[in-house]
Amino acid sequence: TTIAVSGTHGKTTTTAMIASMLKACGKSPTVIVGSLLSDGGTNYIQGDSEYVVVEACEYKRSFLNLTPTHVVVTNIDEDHLDYYKDIHDIESAFQSFADKVPSSGFLVTHDDVTLVTQGTHVSSSLVGNDQTDLSVLGEHNQRNAKLALSLALSLGLDESSARAGLKAFTGTWRRLEYKGEQKGALMYDDYGHHPTEIAATLQALREKFVAGKFKLIVVFQPHLFSRTKLLLQEFSQAFTLADIVCILPIYASREKDDGTISSHDLVEITDNAIYMETFEEVKKYLDKNAHSGSVVLTIGAGDVYRLHELFTL
Repeated sequence: TTIAVSGTHGKTTTTAMIASMLKACGKSPTVIVGSLLSDGGTNYIQGDSEYVVVEACEYKRSFLNLTPTHVVVTNIDEDHLDYYKDIHDIESAFQSFADKVPSSGFLVTHDDVTLVTQGTHVSSSLVGNDQTDLSVLGEHNQRNAKLALSLALSLGLDESSARAGLKAFTGTWRRLEYKGEQKGALMYDDYGHHPTEIAATLQALREKFVAGKFKLIVVFQPHLFSRTKLLLQEFSQAFTLADIVCILPIYASREKDDGTISSHDLVEITDNAIYMETFEEVKKYLDKNAHSGSVVLTIGAGDVYRLHELFTL
């Protein structure tokens, strides 16, 4: 029984939530996830039940290599535009993935995802609008939890045990991960590399740390030249909830710099942004400006998380 979890945002967390939920329900799932689970510090757990929970990535349509019994789709947004032509191309890939659900299976989505399936289409509204008791921050995680709980009810699992499993979930590596306190500042790290993810993460921190009482310092490392270029305005808008944004050079990853985009372009259109060339420059800035009453978030899919090691020196 393979539960495949996909979506542009939130698939790692939702996969791990479902794993925690199944475990609390007395199942022992095999889990394959795109981050490190807090339970064991691994991205793979060998279970001994019939359940396999796997994170299913849409990049290059790789999720079509899976044969799922049930599918959970968190959302569909514009990303990986170095591969996909446009949002319609992305939607077609997700529809092909939904087509793989057998007639006996479930497709679990929010109401704003319009996919069709030969299986049973389950809406997250199944669990109502009440907030789920979670140990992780943010409205986006409430949405993830509703998908997980809707799946649990569809599978006939005990609801109270499922909710206990969601409460027990404390997050994964680099997903709004609390890194501790450094020199009085509260430190967080996140893998977010798309404007929608960044906005959701900043909103979650603002909900916990009220604007005006805490200074939110964001250190952002853009990921991919193509993503930065195509979503430049959206990135700028996402940072409106920050007090200051330190923007590092673009992390190239699999791409080569063609000279048409740089982090300077983002700094120019973002009022609260400053450019910093190196981690050492950021460290000096944090040494001077991050103190009690400050929340520091490093965010990006590159190696920006290494800054936490440097800042402790």
